[in-house]
Amino acid sequence: MAIEPSFAPDIVILGLMAEEDASIVPALFARWPQAQVMTVMQAGDDAAVYELRPRRRSLGQMSPQEVVDTLCDSVRRERGIAP
Repeated sequence: MAIEPSFAPDIVILGLMAEEDASIVPALFARWPQAQVMTVMQAGDDAAVYELRPRRRSLGQMSPQEVVDTLCDSVRRERGIAP
């Protein structure tokens, strides 16, 4: 089943057991090139954001609420939307 472009996700959150599991990120971009992909490590509370540009930015340790706030802020900045 194909997802209509208007229903493609803005953000994909991917829970990882190990950093090497991020090898799935390119496949997600192949399916949804405009999405941002956030990886969250199961142990250690580390997170990272990937964009197709390609760019990776380490976010360090974050609480669940900080993860949500960071994702929302990132999408707003990308789209030029005021908070």
